[in-house]
Amino acid sequence: MRKLLFIFFLVPIFVHSQDCGPYDCNVEFYRNVTVDSTVILNGTPTTVRTDSFLTLHGNVVSMSPLPSISGPTGATGAMGPTGAVGATGLQGITGTNGNTGQTGATGTNGTTGQTGATGATGIQGLQGVTGSNGSNGATGATGATGSNGATGTGNWITLSTTSITSSTPAFQSGVLPTGYIDYQLEVLNIKSVNSNVNPYINIGTGSVPTYQSGSGAYIWVWNFISNNGGTVNNNPYGSPSGGDTKINSDAANNSSSAVYSFTVEIDSASSTRAYYHTLPLEGSTYQGGVLYKQIGTAVYTATTPITAIEVTESAGNILSGTFIIRGRN
Repeated sequence: MRKLLFIFFLVPIFVHSQDCGPYDCNVEFYRNVTVDSTVILNGTPTTVRTDSFLTLHGNVVSMSPLPSISGPTGATGAMGPTGAVGATGLQGITGTNGNTGQTGATGTNGTTGQTGATGATGIQGLQGVTGSNGSNGATGATGATGSNGATGTGNWITLSTTSITSSTPAFQSGVLPTGYIDYQLEVLNIKSVNSNVNPYINIGTGSVPTYQSGSGAYIWVWNFISNNGGTVNNNPYGSPSGGDTKINSDAANNSSSAVYSFTVEIDSASSTRAYYHTLPLEGSTYQGGVLYKQIGTAVYTATTPITAIEVTESAGNILSGTFIIRGRN
């Protein structure tokens, strides 16, 4: 706030006085009465001059300022210095609590804590109820074929099985496995390429078999029973044939569609005695609505051990059949 200091200078005013009484009096005016005043402005003494009218009316003297003519506006004064900081106000009343803010986002999981120490062993619980039996497991795969057992006595042991499925001149066993006294050849459903032919049987000798067909090598005989028209016939025939080159099954295949099955045994195959190799025979066929059951025997007349066996047809080839070799002690 600016403070003004007024200093007044008394100026002598000379007034011509006249006793006018209560009535008219002449009034004299003295113009341009000047009063200088000194004020302190922004810390600097400044003189202010005022012009006034001096009026004399009766016994009253008055002074009024002359109308002033505004001069040009002076320049804006400089800003005063910043006032001193006021004293700290009283502490306000404590405000009420604001509304609860929204829940913040869930923080990430902390790292897994260390594994705690193993707890003490608890008290043993009661024994549980026995569960029901489980279902049977699936059947296991078939195990590998076991090795052949030791050679038995009295029972036939299968040594090989061969099937012919296309036209073949003959079945030949090759060298029979050693270690057996007797051998058996079972022929199942042999069929010929030609009609009206008979299966022949020859034996082989030597380490590389030679199938014997010399004169007088075999003696054989057959008997048969047939079921012809519901009548059973027993017709023995076939006197021993000496010195034949083969063992004839004497079972004619009347057509190429007929089949024949038979069995021949080789007894004492390793013997070197003449006439010691007996060959029991048994066969059957069904032809033209007639069943033929045959039985017979034969011998090998030489002393050479038997090492193989062969089956051929009296003419043409074998078309099909199965040949099973067995051994026995």
